[in-house]
This record gives sequence, structure tokens and C-alpha cells, in this order.
Amino acid sequence: MLRPALAAALLLSSPAFAAAECGALAALQQDPQAAYAKLAKDFAQAMSKFQDELQARVKAAREAGERVPRSAYRQPTKEFVESAQEFAQEYAGKDDAVPFLGFILKNASSERNAVKWAVKTLASDHVESKAIGDVVDYLPRVARMAGRPAMSLLNDIADNHEVNDIRVKALLARARQLMGRDDSEGAVADL
Repeated sequence: MLRPALAAALLLSSPAFAAAECGALAALQQDPQAAYAKLAKDFAQAMSKFQDELQARVKAAREAGERVPRSAYRQPTKEFVESAQEFAQEYAGKDDAVPFLGFILKNASSERNAVKWAVKTLASDHVESKAIGDVVDYLPRVARMAGRPAMSLLNDIADNHEVNDIRVKALLARARQLMGRDDSEGAVADL
């Protein structure tokens, strides 16, 4: 029983295994789509686990007649947003960074500074990019966290982007935002 365990430990600690592990990580870092897919998959798994644990805590608290602590509702987004930020910095200035910036806009729950940084990066480096069309829909959602820069970026894309499909997406996103604020005249003007 001890020999197989020792053999497994030696095999897993061998340089060949470590090199294979490093090679897999290097391949992920070189391929932005694979890195994004892995980040999104890991995030989905973490959120599923969080939801299951939250339901169990709520059920246990109800049975005990207690309140669920507020901290139990805090989503585990921080480490994933930080990873997305690192990937976006790694691909800075390239369209490959846009999906990671969109990940931040889409999934940040309380990471206000990361959202502001993502909006600022999109505005400075990717406003004319075709890849920005994939994240336009998230800009109205983060307007409360990022403030005026998010709406300014959305307005800039809606009014000035050279690709008509992206301009239309931005106009629709802006119209939805205006309808949510009961500004039907502004929403109709966009449509």
C-alpha cells in the first residue's frame, strides 16, 4: 500500500509532470480564447457551488429560526475579476483584451475599481474596435458602478462608431437604459 502511494508521489513531483503542467499554463496564456473559456467555466462552477451553499445555509437558518448573515449573500467574484484584469493587462492594446474587460463588466458584483478601470480601458484603447460590440450591452448595467464614463462611452459608440451593427447595438442599449429611467422621449429618439 505504501509503495503505490510513494510511486504516485514521485511521479507527480517529477520534472516531466511539472513541465507538462507549465506547458499547459503557457498554452493557456498564449491563447486568449482558451484562457477566456477556462475563466468563464471556472466562474460558472464557482457560482453554481455558491448557489448550492447559499441554498443550504438559507434552509438551515430557516429551520433554526435564524436570519442568514448578510455575508452569505456575497458572491465569489473577486478572484475571477482579478484574473480577468490580469488577462486584460496581458493583452493590453489588442482586441484579445476586450472579452476579459467584458467579463469584468458582466460579472463584477462589488469590485467598483475594476469596473471603472475596465470602462476607462475600453474608452482609451478599444472605442473604435469591432470587438467592443460584444460588451456594449453591459455598459448600462455598470453605469451605477462606473458613473458617467460608462454612459459617455456608450454615447460615443452609439454616435460615432464606424460599424453600423455596433452603433445599432449601442443605440438599443442606450434606449433600454433611458426606458429604465422613464425617459421615453429619449428612448424613442434613439429608436
